[in-house]
Amino acid sequence: PDEPTVSDRSRAMRSSRPEADTAKDGGDGGDAPASGDAVESPVSQPGLGRGARLALVGTVVALLVVLVGALVSRSSGSGQQVAPSTTATASAASSIDPSLPPLRLVFAPVIEPAVLRREIQPFGAWLGRRLGQRVEITVPPTYAATGELLRGGEAEVGLLPPLLFVQTQATDPRIRPVVLRLYEGSRGSDGYLLVRDDAAIADAAGLRGHTICLVDETSTTGYLLPRIWMRKRDIDPEKDVETILSGDHLAALRDLAKGRCEAAAVYSGAYLSAQSHGIQVGPMRVLSLTGYVPQEVVVVSPSYSDEQLRALEKVLLEFDAERDVGASRVGAVLGLDGFAKYEPEEFTAIREAAAAEGLLPTP
Repeated sequence: PDEPTVSDRSRAMRSSRPEADTAKDGGDGGDAPASGDAVESPVSQPGLGRGARLALVGTVVALLVVLVGALVSRSSGSGQQVAPSTTATASAASSIDPSLPPLRLVFAPVIEPAVLRREIQPFGAWLGRRLGQRVEITVPPTYAATGELLRGGEAEVGLLPPLLFVQTQATDPRIRPVVLRLYEGSRGSDGYLLVRDDAAIADAAGLRGHTICLVDETSTTGYLLPRIWMRKRDIDPEKDVETILSGDHLAALRDLAKGRCEAAAVYSGAYLSAQSHGIQVGPMRVLSLTGYVPQEVVVVSPSYSDEQLRALEKVLLEFDAERDVGASRVGAVLGLDGFAKYEPEEFTAIREAAAAEGLLPTP
């Protein structure tokens, strides 16, 4: 079949490890700003004239005005990221009901767990406050383990890449989609096929006999799309190239930079943010875009009730990164800035391509 929802046109460069990693988020971090230091009243000194005393009082009043103005500006400045006030922090903490079990939120390890957990922490804290319960974030060691946690009832909510989503739902139709996450306002992301600058690879035929770093057999842009792209150009991914599975997108880029492979397939967000993670992309170049696919899907496990699903959908659709976490987006790699309605037709081509590649479970 044709590549999923893709033509070879250029699009805006948008998108979206290997140990299990768990974190618990239950409220805002950060220090509360000072509420104002005590200022002692001036004491009359022997021999100090009335005019001098008045001048001293005036100076103290002026200082108090400056101090109060600074505190007001710090706590209510518009459009700036500021530390929460003491009152706001107390309110956020009190909104978490300690008697409720934690919401177990699982993320596929699309990037290194430590990076992913650090990037998603502000969102997890916000979600916990909105739902009134602690949020426990888990990043399993593999993509497949992510789906298993949801199917087995060991996680209530998950964020699944497109291929993993259709595979998980094919295995257990009780896994239900809630919303689509957005990357800087975009519903989709590009797949990139990169090559080393010192490799004599100018087109698809040049890949023959070389090693390509892919991400994981359940990755969409890091496995499914590049295999389809190669097959359409008469390159057999099983015979004509050697494959290394790097484990996540940043790992694939690091392997390419270190010369473990001559080509690598990743999603655009990983490539565009690679330098911020110490990966030198100068010696790399984009050989081709491999396709354009939907972003990850937020799903719920079979144990989640319809009422809970609707409540979660409402909360997520209201999320605004600038307003809710004080930043234009959540994470340099994730680039999460909001959510949108789930549209099932966006995943039809993914299902068809996965079936053609033998990546869907057989009945």
